[in-house]
Amino acid sequence: MEEKKPSRRNVLNILLGVGGVATAGSIAYPVVMFLQPPSQPEHTLHSITLDKKFSEITPGEWFIFRFGNKPGLLICTEEAGEKKLYAYSAICTHLECIVEYQPENNTIFCPCHNGRFDLNGNNIGGPPPRPLDKFAVQVSDDVVKIAKES
Repeated sequence: MEEKKPSRRNVLNILLGVGGVATAGSIAYPVVMFLQPPSQPEHTLHSITLDKKFSEITPGEWFIFRFGNKPGLLICTEEAGEKKLYAYSAICTHLECIVEYQPENNTIFCPCHNGRFDLNGNNIGGPPPRPLDKFAVQVSDDVVKIAKES
């Protein structure tokens, strides 16, 4: 029997069909993954230990740390000749932007909509509707532990 060779038109139709299916799949996959809830529940940490030692943190320094799957903000100040640490959620209560510390003003600032918080986490300017969530900071033997406040 004689074998029939596929025509150019059939080859092009097959290639276009495979390309169309691949394109539709590459669009549908991220949408489906976004709409699907995460397979594991959100992390429910109650406390963490920082990698940085208390003696390594200098007054005026601030940095973002991870508290489970959310960012936290640690601020070191000097009050009456003594180092003091403050820890808050780094998520602004307005539209969930990441806040930063401004040592020159001694305030916490949200760059998205000019929200401002004092060192107690209270909103003092801009649109944030409530204070930042506060964490408890414990220092013992040069180890810094941060815990959720109840």
